[in-house]
Amino acid sequence: MALTSSIAVVRLHGRNAQGFLRQLRSEAPTVAEKYGYFYTEDELREIVGKARALDGHAERVYLKLNNNREDFPALNGIQIKELLGLETPERTAVEDEWSRRRRATRSSR
Repeated sequence: MALTSSIAVVRLHGRNAQGFLRQLRSEAPTVAEKYGYFYTEDELREIVGKARALDGHAERVYLKLNNNREDFPALNGIQIKELLGLETPERTAVEDEWSRRRRATRSSR
């Protein structure tokens, strides 16, 4: 990670290596193959640590989630806020609500 301006944006695309390798081979991976990824707590802890290392060097540091599958960015966002010690919604209620929405979407197909 390198700071290239006074504003740092740490963009989390997901770590679907197979999808990105397909793209490098000029194949056509789907968006989900590239970006559909749920970060583990350990991965987020590592990323948050690197973002925190920019504190004092950057005016602002943003973490942007682009792991766009289902509720992955919302839940990983809550985890990031927890790791940063920021106020979060009640996590179980959010997870329950997203599970309910997924079931409703799948049953309407």
